[in-house]
Amino acid sequence: MKKLFLLCSIVLTALLLIISAAGCQQQPEPVTPSKGPTTLAIMVESNTVEAGSSFMVSGSNFKPEELVFAEFEYRFSNGRAGCVAHDDADEQGLIHIIPGNHDGNIQNFVSDGIILHPTSSTALIPMTKRALEAGIHVTTEHCPLKGGVSECHVWEATPQAGWLMGAILTLAIDGKGKIVALPGPPGQEEAARLWKGFTDYIANFPEVKVVGVEWANPDIGTALRITENFLTAHPDVDGIYTWFEIEAQGAIRALKARGYKPGQVKIITAWVSEATLKLVKEGWVQYVLPGSAVEVGRTSVRIMKRLIEGEGVPKEVSVPMFVVDKDTIDKWDRSKWRSPK
Repeated sequence: MKKLFLLCSIVLTALLLIISAAGCQQQPEPVTPSKGPTTLAIMVESNTVEAGSSFMVSGSNFKPEELVFAEFEYRFSNGRAGCVAHDDADEQGLIHIIPGNHDGNIQNFVSDGIILHPTSSTALIPMTKRALEAGIHVTTEHCPLKGGVSECHVWEATPQAGWLMGAILTLAIDGKGKIVALPGPPGQEEAARLWKGFTDYIANFPEVKVVGVEWANPDIGTALRITENFLTAHPDVDGIYTWFEIEAQGAIRALKARGYKPGQVKIITAWVSEATLKLVKEGWVQYVLPGSAVEVGRTSVRIMKRLIEGEGVPKEVSVPMFVVDKDTIDKWDRSKWRSPK
């Protein structure tokens, strides 16, 4: 028994000496990972790459060496996302992250912020929530997500923009007549907000009658078909409201096929390209709200910088819309509309 007690004492003493020695050793300093470049993802839908490029010339006060850009293009058709890059990014000293396709887990590729340009008000909500839970800042531009999920939304489609569209079409048809409308994608908050502003305004003019409305995704063929149906039912229509230029272009094809002349039916639209500005010059489109994609982009990046630096930001920021017609088409300042070359 004495031998067993002595053996246990020796083992216990040895263990205490080992533990004590280990505790006396100098412990290595914890490694603090150095803060790398700020990584942002700019996510734009395939037909909005022009708007997405506006972020590249943001003048956002990020230094080029502080900023890594991952610009993604997502398509709802296959539910996956791939990376797109613009030549002008290199001119801004921005570095591209090109991760290849992924399943929407954008937080695996970006550490600081995501600026979304959704075309659906619901499809990207799960991804946005995952990113926010991972500590990544998320803002949206143009089309908001339902429920105000993102930290800030930057857009132009305020009620005032809708009122403005109501005012210019009412003016074009001299305050009376029949109107048909292609207000945009069903369930899309940006389109819905603009349409509400429009209808609120024209409600003040009892002689202006909306005789046809059809919501649809912007597509020239779809707009052509819808307008043909409108013209069959109301050949004496006076004006056409279109949410987006693609719908205006489809409507004009229908008018041409039916033998209408430029200006016989007044058309208004918003968010336009050079192709639609040409139609304004030709008299097919009376008024457009060109949009300010570059200014929206600049504002979005500045908001994101404030978020990353821990500053508070408003829940919504509005960029004013303005009207261009045939007389002003060559006179307006395009610096907030088209990215510099």
